Amino acid sequence: MGMRVPFLGLVFGLGILAAGQSFAQDEALYDAPPPPDAVFVRFLGMETAAPVTWHGVDVPLEILKTQDYLVFHGPQVAMDPGQFATVIGAAGGASVDLIEGERKAEKVRISVVNLSGRSVDLKAVGKKVVPIVADVAAGGMGERLVNPISVVLQTFDKGKPLGEEYKIDLRRGEDPTILVDGDGAVSLIYSVVHKGIVE
Repeated sequence: MGMRVPFLGLVFGLGILAAGQSFAQDEALYDAPPPPDAVFVRFLGMETAAPVTWHGVDVPLEILKTQDYLVFHGPQVAMDPGQFATVIGAAGGASVDLIEGERKAEKVRISVVNLSGRSVDLKAVGKKVVPIVADVAAGGMGERLVNPISVVLQTFDKGKPLGEEYKIDLRRGEDPTILVDGDGAVSLIYSVVHKGIVE
């Protein structure tokens, strides 16, 4: 998966999203801030699923495939204004809402979303091995705020390397996510925020 342009604070590089009649949009990009009650939600591990109804809102398949944050009104989806969340699929067609932690402008947020059936760890590797996000349970998410540095990240399953290493420069406003899918494959994604509000 290619890297996407990250966002900085609440001033977003906002992409155009074709999302059906229920998705309010216009054709031009804009830099206007989101509404005061906005919340930001992405859907991971649901790219090949059928369209879902989430908190009473029909989410088209095109949106599920993006892996980017979509803007909802907070009261509409039982979230507090300004919150971020990751929604993952669960057994029986259900979904699980994982509320993300606070972001800080001076830090980089690294998260691990674990869709596999095993617990995983994320570590910085090199001359020393340093735990970054430890013991992320199956079907769960772990996260950590770190300083902006260059680092090599490796995911582990009970001490055994899982997937490839990722050498990345951690920059403010870029919040990388390590995604471990149901088969144990590991990918690095950067989720941006799309313009428009899902109604």
